[in-house]
Amino acid sequence: MRYDTLLDKIFITRLSSKIQMKHTVFIMGCICLLCFFVSTAGAFLFSPSFPLETTITDDTIAVFVGDTEMNGTFYGYRTELFEEFTPFINLLDEVNIDVQLFSNLHIFPFYGTIRFQGVEKVQLINTTRLQDISNQIDLLEFVTNIQSFSNVDVIVQKGLVLFGTDGHPVSIDEDMGLSFSALFQMPLNSEETVNILGMISDQSLQFNYDGNSSFIYPFSIDTTIVITNQQNNVLWRSSLQDILYVFEDESLLISDDPSFHLFPLQGATTPVSLHLSIQPSQIQSTTVNTIIETLQDLSAQLGNTSIPFVDDNSSLTTEILPIISNIVNGGFILINTSNPVDIDQSIQQFSTIGFARSDQFDVIIPSSNPSVRIISGDFRLVFLGDHFYSPQAPHTNDGVGLPLVPLFLWGLAIVIYLLFHYILDSKYPKRTYPLIKRYGLFLYLLSLLLMLLLLDREISYQFGSSMIDILLSQGLNLFFFVFLGFELLLFGLGFFLCAIPTSIIINHILRYFGFKKDTKAIGRILGSCMIWVFAGLYAIIFFNIILLFIHLPSISGVL
Repeated sequence: MRYDTLLDKIFITRLSSKIQMKHTVFIMGCICLLCFFVSTAGAFLFSPSFPLETTITDDTIAVFVGDTEMNGTFYGYRTELFEEFTPFINLLDEVNIDVQLFSNLHIFPFYGTIRFQGVEKVQLINTTRLQDISNQIDLLEFVTNIQSFSNVDVIVQKGLVLFGTDGHPVSIDEDMGLSFSALFQMPLNSEETVNILGMISDQSLQFNYDGNSSFIYPFSIDTTIVITNQQNNVLWRSSLQDILYVFEDESLLISDDPSFHLFPLQGATTPVSLHLSIQPSQIQSTTVNTIIETLQDLSAQLGNTSIPFVDDNSSLTTEILPIISNIVNGGFILINTSNPVDIDQSIQQFSTIGFARSDQFDVIIPSSNPSVRIISGDFRLVFLGDHFYSPQAPHTNDGVGLPLVPLFLWGLAIVIYLLFHYILDSKYPKRTYPLIKRYGLFLYLLSLLLMLLLLDREISYQFGSSMIDILLSQGLNLFFFVFLGFELLLFGLGFFLCAIPTSIIINHILRYFGFKKDTKAIGRILGSCMIWVFAGLYAIIFFNIILLFIHLPSISGVL
């Protein structure tokens, strides 16, 4: 009988240990699953995007960065640049050149390496000699010496050229990869400006010209033009600036190597149409350096014009530009703007500058109204000029609102503490879980580290860069410590405002149902998950509070 009793005690003890073990494993598994759920949900529930739409005016400079799909029809800028040559160009009827091309001239400026592929016929007109024609004998001699080539490729190597058309459209439908695009006004002289779409791309761009006739004209001393046949043999090479290369081709295919593209947006009787679809792209430091080199070359071509942030000897090139590129990747910057903007059905207003980041947005210039430039999409971050838009405070002037979630958690924690500590008595038997007590501190510290990493990913998701992003791409520098300080402050606030009250609430509920104090690691671990929730909800508001005490420098001096 005693033997049976002893066996029963041993069996019951072992059974109890197994059940306790299963309970411990079950509880720890629930904790891990809940941590995973909170972490996963945070990216979608606590960092929402919101619809934005705004219309910009001609005098606003708009810059777009990201992977760009471009669909557009352009007609060039209407000009009388070659009007002085008209009496002489009319003589070219003798050699079957379409002189109407010059009476309805539209211009595209091209920069970099341009290839005109499979040109049916190109004729070389020396404009200096053309002006020396005074009689029929001179004309006959001039016509006799005109050089022409058929079925060739014409390649512009470096420099600036003017591409002249008779007003027929140039059409583009391309995925340009990473592109820096801008809408701005470019002065032609002291009285006249033209609206321009400028683009720097890391990929070649192809487009078509639908007219019968066109030409190119060198516009810088560094421009070299090469003509090759289908076997890639060089037939012509020249750096002369006084030659018109007149094309006769009904469907001209133009390939523009990675460089700076300029598309005039006005000056034609038929309005342009443009649709840019922009999303974040993989930005490499080598790509940024290539873009800087392109700008430096362009600056030299334009007479060493000073371009902001472009300096080989400046830390702006090696440190600031890559950071800026990541932050604005998949976004836009508006300069010189005070336009209203509709954000999530709330009318806000940009103040001097505007900035926003998105997973995908559109820029549209409709052909029905080319003076309208519409930006629309779902955005995760919007800077209105002096503060960031926050969904919690859309109607405030500084974007700062009450942290309702922390206030609710602390209020509930106080109520729970008083209720379960002084009023309600637990009627459940006390249970202990040695594994939780043994490994609780380790799991708690691990959860805090995980939340710091998730908070860093949250900052990267919202702001485009973070301390880990900078550390991996550039190492230790000033920007790393700036983000480190911001993230640690945010982590500390999240710990005090959300993690502590959540831990109090969970642990008091667990004690009421029979869990001893050695299981308080459960509440601490689950409470730490709220740090990331706090970052997702309040990082922008916290940043706006910092902006209340920091005077942002004006950017007008560098533009």
